[in-house]
Amino acid sequence: MIVRDKTTSDKLAAERQQAFASWRERHGEELFYTEFVLTFMRIKGIDVRDEDGLQEALTLLSPFESLAGSLNVVDDDLTKLWQAMREARGGDPEAFHECVMEALEDLEAIDESSVEGDDGVEGLAREADIWDSTT
Repeated sequence: MIVRDKTTSDKLAAERQQAFASWRERHGEELFYTEFVLTFMRIKGIDVRDEDGLQEALTLLSPFESLAGSLNVVDDDLTKLWQAMREARGGDPEAFHECVMEALEDLEAIDESSVEGDDGVEGLAREADIWDSTT
């Protein structure tokens, strides 16, 4: 067992925090869009016009609003989606349906070879242009 004094332990904790913050700064937006696209791939099989499907899609997408905020991912289309999600939760799902359909159409337009290419899901996100402000 390794025993460290409090100063050494605090220093190591601060270094780990700084290393994570640096990694998050470099890769956070990429990670966001990768997970975002994968989530839309899951939503592809859900009927969002059905009440149960709508709730499932909202549940899948809900964490992304706070994640985008914590990673400083800002995009007009994401803002539109967050608003549409709030409206859908309030009983008016039409704008949410439109946002989801638009994203799914973008996914459909992707050439299958891009999924298997060197870029993996990052390339998929770029090609799908699903609200990726980094392209």
